[in-house]
Amino acid sequence: MRALEVVDVDIDRLTDVDRHSLVAFEQTMWAECAREEPSMPEEPALWLATWRRPNATRVTFVVRPEAGNEMAGVATLSLPLSDNRHLGIVELRVAPPYRRQGIGHSLMAAIATRAKAEHRRVLAGFSWDLVPAGEAYARAVGSETRLVIRRSDLDWTLVQPSQLTDGPLTRRYRAGEHLPMSGIPTISRADAAHFMLDQVHNPAYVRRVVLLTY
Repeated sequence: MRALEVVDVDIDRLTDVDRHSLVAFEQTMWAECAREEPSMPEEPALWLATWRRPNATRVTFVVRPEAGNEMAGVATLSLPLSDNRHLGIVELRVAPPYRRQGIGHSLMAAIATRAKAEHRRVLAGFSWDLVPAGEAYARAVGSETRLVIRRSDLDWTLVQPSQLTDGPLTRRYRAGEHLPMSGIPTISRADAAHFMLDQVHNPAYVRRVVLLTY
């Protein structure tokens, strides 16, 4: 691979080539973590590739391989516009064939440079247990928040919701340390908040990591 070139992509003005490449990237990443599931259709893949957090701007960086138009790695930086203006929320992924080639570090360097320019002091993200490479990379760049919380003396509960939506409060959802999921699992922000408030006086998941979904 040539010297890595990190490119800033405007998701509001995607070319046909970039749109196709981002969809293919999402489908590749989905296939890695849901090997028993059908391939992801184009419409939800495009939605995932271009989704932005409410009340936040989004910056997208990509790295392409030397030949072809596919995406080797994609990183997004979400910048809250109201609360938590010190924060940058990071999502960084590298397709399996291109790992251990410095792509993740190049993308993270671009993210850090942009975050500093936007006066963001803290970068936050998460790794998904279904993809061990994600947690390994997080440790490699010094991200140990989860370990720090686990080693503390606090009565903590780590909640990992599935894809958040703006749906209504139903009070009907599943919570557990190990949950079967298929398709693109979701839960409304209202139900996620309901569960977290309930945990204030509920010891069921103290010092545990709990998954939350419908």
